[in-house]
Amino acid sequence: LNLRVQALRILGHRAGQAGGKGILPGQVAAGLRSPVPRIRFEAVQAIGRAGVRPAPAALLDALAVEADPTAFYAGWQVLRGLQDRASLRGLLGDPRGGVRKAALLALLEDHALGESEVRPLTADPDPGVGELAALWLRKAGAGGEAAVVRGRPLNAAAADPSGPAPAARVAVARGIRARSGARYLAVPGGLLPGAKPYTDRPYELKEVPPALQGLDYIRTANDDDGSRGDGWLVFEALVPVRVHVALDARAAAPAWLGGRFRRSEATLRADHWTFHLHTREFPAGTVELGGNTDDGRAGGKGNYIVLLEPLGLTSGDEPTGIDAVLARVDPGDPGRGEWLFHAPGGAGCHQCHRLGDHGNAFGPDLAGLGGRATFRRVIQSILEPGAVITEGFNLQVIGTSDAEYSGILLEESGLSLTIGLATGERRTLPKSSVTSRRTESASAMPSYGTLLTPGHVADLAAYLMTRKEAGSAAVPGGPTGAVEAGGVVWPEGDGFRVTQTADRLLIAHSGRPVGEFVFGDGKILRPHFANLHAPEGTRVTRNHPPVAGEDATDHDTMHPGLWLGFGDVDGQDFWRNKGRIRHVGFVEPPSVRAGRLVFATRNRLEGADGRTVCGMTNRVSLDATADGWLIVWESTFRSDDDDFVFGDQEEMGFGARVATAITEKNGGVITSSAGLRSAKDTWGRPADWCDYSGQVAGRPAGILLMADPGNFRPSWWHNRDYGVFVANPFGRAAMGQGERSAVVVRHGETFRLRFGAVLHHGADFRPAAAFERFRREIGRAEGPP
Repeated sequence: LNLRVQALRILGHRAGQAGGKGILPGQVAAGLRSPVPRIRFEAVQAIGRAGVRPAPAALLDALAVEADPTAFYAGWQVLRGLQDRASLRGLLGDPRGGVRKAALLALLEDHALGESEVRPLTADPDPGVGELAALWLRKAGAGGEAAVVRGRPLNAAAADPSGPAPAARVAVARGIRARSGARYLAVPGGLLPGAKPYTDRPYELKEVPPALQGLDYIRTANDDDGSRGDGWLVFEALVPVRVHVALDARAAAPAWLGGRFRRSEATLRADHWTFHLHTREFPAGTVELGGNTDDGRAGGKGNYIVLLEPLGLTSGDEPTGIDAVLARVDPGDPGRGEWLFHAPGGAGCHQCHRLGDHGNAFGPDLAGLGGRATFRRVIQSILEPGAVITEGFNLQVIGTSDAEYSGILLEESGLSLTIGLATGERRTLPKSSVTSRRTESASAMPSYGTLLTPGHVADLAAYLMTRKEAGSAAVPGGPTGAVEAGGVVWPEGDGFRVTQTADRLLIAHSGRPVGEFVFGDGKILRPHFANLHAPEGTRVTRNHPPVAGEDATDHDTMHPGLWLGFGDVDGQDFWRNKGRIRHVGFVEPPSVRAGRLVFATRNRLEGADGRTVCGMTNRVSLDATADGWLIVWESTFRSDDDDFVFGDQEEMGFGARVATAITEKNGGVITSSAGLRSAKDTWGRPADWCDYSGQVAGRPAGILLMADPGNFRPSWWHNRDYGVFVANPFGRAAMGQGERSAVVVRHGETFRLRFGAVLHHGADFRPAAAFERFRREIGRAEGPP
């Protein structure tokens, strides 16, 4: 597969060097018909590199039938670069629905169509074209044409790991109260076929008009189908909204729906009935709706549900200034600010800024902003982003022969550069296509003074000021103060504390350092723990980086402390840093629950050739136990595109490099659950656990590594007298235990590994007892079968 991918890239490059003279190698056209999506994607990219104009018929034929979202996204982007707008408009009349959809996406990307041109396309016989047109009209109506659908969210977001993390689930309505006291629930972005309309019935919506899909809605209680009277349902709308009351067609409309509500032509269909929509616009604030009936009779119908469509944000006649925000009596509403930051209909902050595990990382990470900036400074950053520009975030303007792009420079290699646009989209440009580039003295972030009112800015600032410490996981009630250790000032107090920096989590417990979880490193291209300590403060992993003259300095970029690594996944080497396990974001930010520190990260395995092999989610917990610090590391792997294979090598699995004083060369000892001792005797042997222990400054200390018995097979052990030991369930032949192993994970399937480590001290440590506690711990986490 890799050879075919590289061949297509070379063919495209050579054709492009020839100046795009209409010569498309036959192998590229054949690649468009491959059954492998990855090959079709590369064939499309090769056509783009070749620059053959107009787009060859083979590309149009491929777009007509392409079902893979990533390949289709690449295809319409290439089409957009090869066809002029007049030609693209002509393709809107192509008899093939896939071609019409690709042309529509290309035109919308360039803001080349107006409402009058898009509206007729909602009746297109191809559902994909009709839904795209309807969704664009809804977005344009809510926020102007600047909010056009940009193609990737519809076609490739799920398959594009470089895209933004999902928007946070923040509803536009809060404080929902029904007079009956029944449970009514706001569901952000959940109005889709299959959604449940009620909190007390299992019914589902079967049909939702495309223009309404993705709206927030309120699940009501069907037992209230006989409700009556004014003020039955009350809630607060965070911003102006268009409220659609969806009334069962079998029920007579109650009187309160008359007057300012108007009957819409749109309908929803549920299991065995239809909802008619009655619509009215409300300003931000309290919204009151009446009961489901005038006569109070229940039965023969369902209760209404409520759809919520945010209206566009407006700032008023004059741009908002800093003084106008500071002069407000109301200091700002953090809840409304959270919606403005994260929700698709809000201010759009998440398109460029990451906060926790939500949003894009184009601009500075705002986690912990409230702990390092004043309220005025946060307001200034929203309204006057050019006043203080963080280094590396100046506006970059890149010109090509076809267009000019403005944004943040995200990546640059010898052949291409990637720019992050204000829309939240990444655009990768071959350097051969760049005709000009310059760095402006302005910020890449626009001023929000013309979009947001003083109240909106105050709300956003109030929300950001609540983000006091990135990933802070302090146990409530601990004393204040600080302890300096290892060059870091750690907060005092019982329990785990975490400080998040740009590339790692600094972890302490009761004022003592535990270690660092590193998720971004320029040399060690995988997540890992470094500089780990036992509970009383003894360092139990080798200094990182190693101290010359004190530590052996071998394998310093391969053995950082504690890690999960793989020398062969689909032929790519993630142990020796040939490939990268890239940190995408936190699925679950660090937090402390019942005294245990937990967090989860989203990652992707990128090969040396730049391709994504699969996705990886790490879930990590640290717990204070009677044995020492217990670390549980669980990883799941998945690819929705292609199968992938874990190979057979020694350098695979869950490993640790112990402190120099603990190594077997310095008097330490390795013991295994099989009753064996020494690196030589335990190497290549199966075991549930191995313990590497010794003396540090006269005190017993060590690390116990454990393999979950629920893994796909037991682990063999790659143990060395110089301080490394690894639980390896993959290296069967490499470790002399049988035939060569190839663990195949089919696309769409999930593969799980779980391991544990105990950082311990003291002469009374019992590895077997610690392993049994580990087994009970993971059994409790999974619950009953």
